Amino acid sequence: MKVAFVTIYDIARSFGGISMYAARALEAHNTTLQRLVVPPRRTMWRRAKELFHIHALKREYSLCRDGTVLREIGRSIDQQLDGDIDAVLSPMSPGSQPVTYVQTRKPIVIWTDATLIQALDMYPELQRLGKKSIVDGLRNERRALERCDRVV
Repeated sequence: MKVAFVTIYDIARSFGGISMYAARALEAHNTTLQRLVVPPRRTMWRRAKELFHIHALKREYSLCRDGTVLREIGRSIDQQLDGDIDAVLSPMSPGSQPVTYVQTRKPIVIWTDATLIQALDMYPELQRLGKKSIVDGLRNERRALERCDRVV
């Protein structure tokens, strides 16, 4: 089996390495991974939005929950996907976000420990998110969950 393992972050440095160990476990069970790391592209405009949210609104702007950014990530993933993959797996938070706008016909699997609405109360760093990032994040997550074939 060949799986596209899609993240927007370096799996060795994030979430205690959980995604890294998941990737290793899949490979140990004869799963071939196409590892795709597609981080959000930082632009001057996006940096300005971050600074505005931080200084004027006293809130944080989440680049990985912005719809425009996720559309770019989706197009990049579509361009990089090998034609012979069997499924697309998006692991851990923000697990649903990278695959929100992927246009593949292959099954999409999201692996997460919580939805954004649940995580807002669990993780203090998410409580600092601005309203726009929360609204966008919830909309994108809903779209991703409606499109995906499985949630783990």
